[in-house]
Amino acid sequence: GLGDVYKRQVDTFIGSYCFIGSRTVIMPGIRIGDHCIVGSGSVVTADVPDNCIVAGNPARVLQTGVVTGRWGIRAKRFLVKEGIIPASELDTPKVA
Repeated sequence: GLGDVYKRQVDTFIGSYCFIGSRTVIMPGIRIGDHCIVGSGSVVTADVPDNCIVAGNPARVLQTGVVTGRWGIRAKRFLVKEGIIPASELDTPKVA
């Protein structure tokens, strides 16, 4: 009956080190992977893979290979300090 519709529960998952912009709508049952940034005002209608930036209505992947820390911070020095990436990542190759 109609009561069964209200008993249905769908889990929505938001991964670690994610930043969700204001006024974002995440539909029920959606999985947002680790280290993701969701742009403000986005409507997320499909699962979001790890390490990417999504935005829009519907949300689309804009960039992949992203690593974020707390609050969506992407600065390498911060990520090394938090232990998210190794210190060797800070070393930049020197131009001869």
